[in-house]
Amino acid sequence: MEDYNSNNVYPDYNGGNNQQFSNIPEKKPKWAAITSFVLSIVTIITCCCTTYVTAVLSLIFGIISLAKKWGGKGLAIAGVIISSIALVLTIVINTAFAGISNDIEKFALNADGYIDEYERTGEVPDDFAKYNDEKYQWYFNAMGYDSFDGFYDDFIKVFESTYSKNNSSGSDYSYSNDNNSSNFGENPVDI
Repeated sequence: MEDYNSNNVYPDYNGGNNQQFSNIPEKKPKWAAITSFVLSIVTIITCCCTTYVTAVLSLIFGIISLAKKWGGKGLAIAGVIISSIALVLTIVINTAFAGISNDIEKFALNADGYIDEYERTGEVPDDFAKYNDEKYQWYFNAMGYDSFDGFYDDFIKVFESTYSKNNSSGSDYSYSNDNNSSNFGENPVDI
């Protein structure tokens, strides 16, 4: 048997000074960064429908990836930034328009009653009369209306032309795409 001298290099799997394996780069996991970025894109695509869930998950995965110094740093940073912006915008929009969105939902659920009341009396129902207040006037002026009453009248007309009354029950409205116009008023605001 031949003796090996000290110049020969043998694999040392116990943490020794083996020069042959020191140049292999350490693989860093990228799954958290990729997940963060994908969830941030999903947050933008779904536009507020699932923002709280997807944005928070995107933030968590992005922060974990950055804190542990895993791979995909750029994706993790992009995911954190995009989901943070989406989360802040969703909170601001939901706070600013909480009352209006609740009233739109209330109208949609009880459309037949509100339309019948408006056609019978010619006046805006009490549930929506609060929008005649001066603090909302700028919004309706920007849409080309002098008052909420004019907006409500056009809203009823568009609603009735878009949703036709179901003749079998007489109380439900179903979607009908006969109307090509979806804008209220004649002077849309240029943004």
